Amino acid sequence: LTDSQTDSDRHTYWIWIGRTWTHGLNPYHHPTAENIAMSSSHSPGDLDVFLSLIESRLRADFTSPDLSRAIIAAGSTSGGLSSALPGGESSPSKFLSLLAQVLHKPAKPIKLRALMSVLGLDSDEVIERSASASSGGLSFGSAAGARQPDDNDEIESRKTDAIVWQLLQDAEKDGEMWVRVVAGIIKGIMFTTNRRDVDRHCDPACRGETAKQELDKITTEILEKVVESSSMASSKLLKLEQKLQPSLDDDDEDDDFDNDDGGVNEDGDERSKSRRKCYPVVGSPVHRYLDGIHTRVQRHLNRGSNSELQGHHNSINISDTFWIAPKGNPVGDSFGTTAKPDSFYTARVFVFLWDPMLQFPNHVPSKVTCPKCGSTNTKCDGGWNFRPFHWFDRIIYIYHRFVACNGCGARCPTVRADFISKLPTLVAEQFPFTLPSERGPGLYDPMISMMKLFFTEGIMWGKFAKVINSLQSSNFARNHVSYLDSLDHWLTVQPSLFVESRVPLPFSPQTSQEGYCGIKLRPSLLKSAFRARMVAEERYIQASFQLANDEGISTDDSHKLTGYIHATVPGGRKVQPYTCTSTAISLAGRVCYSRFTPNKAINVLSNVIEAYGLVRKHVGQEMLLRMEVDNGAHDVVAHISSSPSLLNDV
Repeated sequence: LTDSQTDSDRHTYWIWIGRTWTHGLNPYHHPTAENIAMSSSHSPGDLDVFLSLIESRLRADFTSPDLSRAIIAAGSTSGGLSSALPGGESSPSKFLSLLAQVLHKPAKPIKLRALMSVLGLDSDEVIERSASASSGGLSFGSAAGARQPDDNDEIESRKTDAIVWQLLQDAEKDGEMWVRVVAGIIKGIMFTTNRRDVDRHCDPACRGETAKQELDKITTEILEKVVESSSMASSKLLKLEQKLQPSLDDDDEDDDFDNDDGGVNEDGDERSKSRRKCYPVVGSPVHRYLDGIHTRVQRHLNRGSNSELQGHHNSINISDTFWIAPKGNPVGDSFGTTAKPDSFYTARVFVFLWDPMLQFPNHVPSKVTCPKCGSTNTKCDGGWNFRPFHWFDRIIYIYHRFVACNGCGARCPTVRADFISKLPTLVAEQFPFTLPSERGPGLYDPMISMMKLFFTEGIMWGKFAKVINSLQSSNFARNHVSYLDSLDHWLTVQPSLFVESRVPLPFSPQTSQEGYCGIKLRPSLLKSAFRARMVAEERYIQASFQLANDEGISTDDSHKLTGYIHATVPGGRKVQPYTCTSTAISLAGRVCYSRFTPNKAINVLSNVIEAYGLVRKHVGQEMLLRMEVDNGAHDVVAHISSSPSLLNDV
């Protein structure tokens, strides 16, 4: 078989020898990729064999680089895919010409992988530079450095830009849309202009029309979706917060977990910026118990309506009830057919009911004050929730509701400190708890008062938290041991007549919210609760200083506390605004005043000392007869003008 074509540029002939094709070239006329594509027409059987080889190579994902290497290696003696091509002496350009003839036949995934394989080919410019560098190497004789005709043939056979351009042009007319899109994108990556002299720099102008349209369409749709989603987000935010309030409160975030007194944290690896679950998991025994209390309260509230939770003899009247004690006697009751620790979990759970609008109708108006904007245009939005609080050796839960402001749209739980501060003092004092943060557990107020008393004994945050956690662990251990003893009694002493399973359920870990529902007290929670409590009582504490005055005073300066106070100045730099603390105590050892000052100069306290003299006058202690200082000539002079009694033979 022969297939010849003659023109002014070249003469090529194909000869079937054995089972391969071989061709000859006029040594003085070099082939182009277009000529090869035009002349390399083979029998359908040969093309089918070639197509089968391509499909087998590209059947798996991420095989385009493999085909790229096969194209580059075409014509080498390494065999592989190129050794089975029509023509024993293959080349990258002839390989691509054959690929162009069969590209319209395979399935879409094969077409796409075949197209992406051309991204791994070198440009004609790179091939020329490589050949020039090679020819400039070490050689001998009169032809040193000169390129031979055979070398030119090899170089021309390795050039692929023209055939790649034509291959992509043809692919842009394919019936599959994504084949056209990918072909257009690849052409825009590989070619800089619509001409064929390319240097592999991306030029969007070379993209095909289909690729340009589809990319514009996809980009536009993405931007429209982003704009639509962002516009809907603000309107949905309030509704999502209301629906997800229980789950939002479920996380306890503590960013400050350091121990001022160097104590060891009880939480082990749960350190700074950690998150922990502090709400019982839905379906757990404690959650079912709390949900039952919620149902009983709602039954009473809906007793006059057509709601499913209408009045029932087992309802709870929240108007005249504060505490709900645990129900059940797990040690006295038998397990029955299956041993479960559920009753041991719920038998320790106390619940405090808090709804000041219903419990104190004579003192709290129906329209309470919004803690955010101060408006009284508020309403109870129907949301209820349980919040865990630390109570010495156990965790209790407070059942409360939410108040929504019609003005600013804020939604506030009735246990939050800023809401409590808006209530009448008589009502606020009936809530003996402090909730320092939007999330996580709260604290029983007497624990904070105990913490204040311990400060004077050198017990700080870490040690106090360790004591409380030890009490909780002891309580947990007692419950655990009681469960094990009850199991032994159930299995050996007084076994049940009918047992479904003699394998009991194990007792849960202490902090598991699927079982025992314990929560470790963190020093950071103590600090934030203490700060919240001090802010609430600051006016009272400041006023109480006036009652500390007697006939004597002792003053001194200290630098120990100023290192804990920093201010951030422009530029993000932190500075210490104070260098000194000036404190005065009475003869009885009670604080009269304590102020941070920028330095030890007495003139910075002139206003404080003047006000101190007025305080002594107001409380009937105008006579100051004794003053202890470490710099008498300096400090006494400052006090004489406000307390002239110091001149009376002191």
